[in-house]
Amino acid sequence: MPQFFLHIEYGDGSTVADNDGAEFPDADAAILEARRALKELVCETIDVDGSVVATHMHVMDGGGAELGDVSIGEIVPPCVKAAVRG
Repeated sequence: MPQFFLHIEYGDGSTVADNDGAEFPDADAAILEARRALKELVCETIDVDGSVVATHMHVMDGGGAELGDVSIGEIVPPCVKAAVRG
């Protein structure tokens, strides 16, 4: 199976690279995992002041090409985004 890397981008512009990667059957499966993982990260990284720290997950192939980008806007319902913004 091909290997994919799910890099995390934070609201301050910093990125945490996934140096280990994971095997998925295809890019679609990797993007679905990125959506699931970003949802989990958002729940874990909401600051005390209500700002969300994790904002994107970039799906890369083994050659470094970006195959997909999952943003917080795609995974968090509007009512939650409004509540987090205050």
